[in-house]
Amino acid sequence: MSNSQKTLVELAHSAKKLVRRLRTIKVGPNHDLPDWRWLNTKLNTGGPRVLIANSVPAFRNSLLLDSSLAAALTLRGAQVDTLMCDRVLDACFNCKFTRMTTGQNFANDKWRDIDTMCARCDRNSHVFSPNITTPLQYSDYTDPEDQSLIAEFIRVTKLIDLRSAVFNGVNVGEHAFAGVARYFATGEPAKEESFDVAARKFLSAACQTALIMRRVIEKRKPDVVVLHHAIYVPQGVICEVAQKVGVRVVSWTPSYRAGTFIFAHGDTYHRTMLRDDSDSWKHREMNLEQRLELVTYLKSRETAKNDWIWFNSDNADLPSEVTRLRSGGSFDYVVSVFPNVYWDAQIHFSNLVFTGLMDWIRETIELAKLRPRHAFVIRAHPAEITGMMPSRHRLIDAIKDEYPNLPSNVFLVASENPTSSYKLAEFADVVVVYGSKLSIELAALGKPVVVCGDAWARGRGFTFDVESRTDYLDAIERALQSNSTAGSSSRVDLAQRFAYHFFFRRMIPFEIAQRNENPSEGAFSLSVKSAADLSSRAKGVETICKGILTGSEFIYECD
Repeated sequence: MSNSQKTLVELAHSAKKLVRRLRTIKVGPNHDLPDWRWLNTKLNTGGPRVLIANSVPAFRNSLLLDSSLAAALTLRGAQVDTLMCDRVLDACFNCKFTRMTTGQNFANDKWRDIDTMCARCDRNSHVFSPNITTPLQYSDYTDPEDQSLIAEFIRVTKLIDLRSAVFNGVNVGEHAFAGVARYFATGEPAKEESFDVAARKFLSAACQTALIMRRVIEKRKPDVVVLHHAIYVPQGVICEVAQKVGVRVVSWTPSYRAGTFIFAHGDTYHRTMLRDDSDSWKHREMNLEQRLELVTYLKSRETAKNDWIWFNSDNADLPSEVTRLRSGGSFDYVVSVFPNVYWDAQIHFSNLVFTGLMDWIRETIELAKLRPRHAFVIRAHPAEITGMMPSRHRLIDAIKDEYPNLPSNVFLVASENPTSSYKLAEFADVVVVYGSKLSIELAALGKPVVVCGDAWARGRGFTFDVESRTDYLDAIERALQSNSTAGSSSRVDLAQRFAYHFFFRRMIPFEIAQRNENPSEGAFSLSVKSAADLSSRAKGVETICKGILTGSEFIYECD
């Protein structure tokens, strides 16, 4: 490239940055969000350097928590930077197929101006006010030659092998696939008509993030990177880049119990919970009061009385075709089967025994043929309908496509069916899960649970874990016989110890977060009256900040 060509590229690059800034100013702030300027703080010149990689301030939940963390950490003497995209990325996890309309898809840039897309990020970025953090923007860490470098990489990348694509040592293909699966909300995104366009956009965004993040780390030199989820694009890429250059990573997500969050060191909590082989929870004695507290909470999960994340229905009525399974003598046992959301399982769980969720479903149906007196009730996950990203392709439809004539002992309960999953589990003799957290809850309530996938309960000693395809049927039979064995009470004891650890110690209260009664207003709002609400007297806030600044465990000592 000649000097004149380089000059033209640089001028075009600068012009794009200016347009982005002008668009942000034009949109104006969203005044329905917290204004931290009232907090009497100033930026620190010493102390640990923390980078909060929010990136996509369109999301209200992450915006509230990340800005609260910026304030709390600044009050504790940290130097806090906040990183946000300013219309740079070609795609991100705020993109949804259902938001794209004719003329506003990935084939052009008009999608950026859709109210819920880049325009919302523009409106919300003001929350990170300069008295609590130093705001950083993606465009300040781009290079004029990035575009041509990435375009050439995408040109030679075969989209059929998307998941294996590596750019500058970063597994961008894996992150791009996660973004595409979420975008389409389907477990088989490659079958979508516009897959190629979306895949290239997410792959480009993953590459952009990889380059930007390396420059941010080189220039700002953070001691720790804090980010929500740590999967998808850009969050998954940010996490991996930080890992590769040796910067500590802290990820977080809202947890089930109202007012609580899960924080994790080193990776997304989806993976750290699987790899956590600490058995400290086994040796913690539980008194009667704690056991009652746990059981009371688990029972309340049926109605979400104490939760702010919940997908289930509280309908106690079982479908008539299910209740009939106990009459007439046709079946000896009822096995309730609980899959994860199909597209979600493609991202969050490793394939230990089965090649994926549908492979497991097929094996379950084939196994049912071998046990005609076992009734198998497959309940599609309610979050296919009620989740933040409703599935466009439903599991029950996929099953019916492959099995137009199901075995007479296999029964399907669709995600839109209002029946409570908890009632289906209670009705069954044994519960079978793929990766569902139900494995923790139901085992703690005394139900025998068979784990077939990468569930957090696997390997803890209180579930019947499938280790191979040939072991699947035997695991179900062992579970069916378990209630008559001496080991059942010890399994329940172990399950309750882990459940208490998970729901009451790993889920950390963030005292200023208050559940919204109206879900349309977001899961929670902030209630902060003074700096003292963010101080060490708030035990949960202190636990989280200490973990971020020192690397201590994210465990809430609630005793």
